[in-house]
Amino acid sequence: MSNYEWRTVPSYRLSQSALDSFLVGIFGNMNFYIRVSARVYMLVTAFTYHQVMARFVDFLFSFGRQDYPKDFHFSGLYHETHLSDDQPSLSLSDLGRSGIDFKMCYNLKSVESSSSQPQFPWSVRQLAVYHSFDVVTGKSFWTMIKGDALIKRRIKAATEPSSHPNLDLSTALHSFLVTLTVQLIIFDWCREQWRWYISYLEELQEITTRRALTMSFDRPALPPSNNPPLRATTAPAGKVKRAFTQIIKRAASATGTLSPPIPLQSIPQTAPLRPEFEPDLSNTKSFSFSDLQKVQSYEEKVRELLLVVGSNIKIVTAIKDYYMELVESSGFPDEVKLGSARKTQDFKKAVLSIVNDLEMQHSRASMLLSTLTNRKGLLNGVLEYRSMEASKRFAEKAEASTREIHSMTEEMNALTQKTKQETVSMRIITLVTLFFLPGTFISTIMSTDILQYSKIPNTKDYEEDYSSAALKRYVSVTLPLMALTFLAWWVLYWWVDRKQHVKALKDQIKKMNKGGLANFV
Repeated sequence: MSNYEWRTVPSYRLSQSALDSFLVGIFGNMNFYIRVSARVYMLVTAFTYHQVMARFVDFLFSFGRQDYPKDFHFSGLYHETHLSDDQPSLSLSDLGRSGIDFKMCYNLKSVESSSSQPQFPWSVRQLAVYHSFDVVTGKSFWTMIKGDALIKRRIKAATEPSSHPNLDLSTALHSFLVTLTVQLIIFDWCREQWRWYISYLEELQEITTRRALTMSFDRPALPPSNNPPLRATTAPAGKVKRAFTQIIKRAASATGTLSPPIPLQSIPQTAPLRPEFEPDLSNTKSFSFSDLQKVQSYEEKVRELLLVVGSNIKIVTAIKDYYMELVESSGFPDEVKLGSARKTQDFKKAVLSIVNDLEMQHSRASMLLSTLTNRKGLLNGVLEYRSMEASKRFAEKAEASTREIHSMTEEMNALTQKTKQETVSMRIITLVTLFFLPGTFISTIMSTDILQYSKIPNTKDYEEDYSSAALKRYVSVTLPLMALTFLAWWVLYWWVDRKQHVKALKDQIKKMNKGGLANFV
């Protein structure tokens, strides 16, 4: 196969009419290599005008630049056999066609290394093949469409005239032997890289999901603390205080100033059974939903692999059976049948070896799919377990907060009752103070030197002695002391309020630090 000629197809995606028009325009008595586009090559060996099977066009629509694969999983084998001369219209002697021939078209897929996807260095590629063979003249016609020139180089190397000096392609026997060789080259291509592709997927599976098998998600439970929780305690009331409290309650009840205490329903606190192990969620943080997406992507690629390898097995087996039936048919020339008997048996053994290899890879992929499905379920369980434990912890924290709030409510209720009692006491004290306040004020003024009454000697009358100097001295001393007293009260109040504010801030910071440490643990 020499004298290759380069031609360019005007359109990027081929239709049946465009393909027929193109082939009719360029067919001649030569072999040529057609570059359809930057991604599709067509190898054609031609001697005269030849019309391909219409079904071959079905395999062409999956080629070309696409946003996502279309008809990529479509595979098939079509063939036509004409080994009798009962159709004289097929005979074109001027074109070197006897009309006694067989035709077939099919497509196969294989996996090849690719640099188009940096994160995934493998890509499933396809090959569409059309072949016809005239069993009388030995004329062979091939059309192969593929994304690169790999098949071209292999066929050219296998059929190089310098490597096979005794090869005479003008005879039907030698041409048929070359046909079987070309078929084996195609079959070998469709099985050669699956082993390494499956190994790569197995490695990705281990990297993504192995941790879910080896990591422990439980740890021994911590022993319970012997220290009882801190509780707000109240000093027992003495006898005098209880008696005074009872007097205040009776007075308050008589005056209607004290309402009855608010009864609080106690929350039953049952001690939960302490488990032997408790969840350790720190290991689950290494898993995320993106890991689940990766495993799903790997599972889809393995399913695609199973479909492709299964289709290849069926197509290769069907082609082998077709050739075996073909050489055993009565219409096949005896010269070609006898001369190719050994080669046909070698072809059969080679195809069986290829099919066995494909079946082995299919079994590996089936096992990988089962493992991926189980690992995906395990990973999904880890994520659900983490979510469930997080919800459980939130519920436990909410329950603890509820109990704490209930305890605080009880303390606030007791404090409220105590405050009400003290309020009643303050009201009684205030009432007594207000009752004696006018007399106390008058007696205080009357006891000073501001106003004095003295008895006139030898009489029953009293003389009133008013001193303005004493009044001034009283005011000049009382008012500054009063101002100083209010100032001291205000300073003391500000200091106590600030101290309580600082203590509240420290308690808040301490709670935040404890909360952050708990979340970290």
